[in-house]
Formats: sequence, structure tokens, C-alpha cells
Amino acid sequence: MKIVITGGHHTSALPVIKILQTDYSDVEIVWFGHKYSAAGDKNPTLEYREITALGIPFYHIHA
Repeated sequence: MKIVITGGHHTSALPVIKILQTDYSDVEIVWFGHKYSAAGDKNPTLEYREITALGIPFYHIHA
């Protein structure tokens, strides 16, 4: 099962991700969000750091 989660308020998604990973061994989660909070910023967002620390693929949205 593949699930796509989009960025925004990632802290509310973290418990959902943990439940999905615990209850479904075949789940594949991917994340779409902003790696940087502003153009030209060199520091990754907390969202990016926490999601990638969980080993979830993160796809940066260029907007």
C-alpha cells in the first residue's frame, strides 16, 4: 500500500505515520513538502529533518 502525505503541519501527521507503519507491514509512505521555508534559505525545515529522519522519502515542492 502506498500513501502520499503532503506538507503543512507535519506534527499532526507523525502519529498517523507511526500507526500506519506499525499496523501495516506493506505500507510505503512518501512525503511532498518544502525542504526550505524561503527561497535562498540554506537551512532545511523542521518538517524535512523530522520526516527524513524517519526514513520516509521526501519530495521537495518548488513553489
